[in-house]
Amino acid sequence: MKSNYQTSVSLACQTCGGEDFDFNDDQTYVKCNICNREYPGGIEELKQLNEQRLQAAVKQLGQNMVADAEKDLKKKLRKSKSIKLK
Repeated sequence: MKSNYQTSVSLACQTCGGEDFDFNDDQTYVKCNICNREYPGGIEELKQLNEQRLQAAVKQLGQNMVADAEKDLKKKLRKSKSIKLK
């Protein structure tokens, strides 16, 4: 099984779907460079508005981890004479 699972999720503007943003230094203010929508709540507001996108990425990562663990287990158990897999 892989020991390091990583994924990245691009946050999208809720108005235009763009993924190009300007942030201030502490990311408490965000502005979309495509449609100029401003997010005065900063990165936290943008994360909240992208919750479905983030949850989908977490779900996919979990499914990948389970699938890899299943493959590894089957591979290890193939050599066993007392356990048979279907």
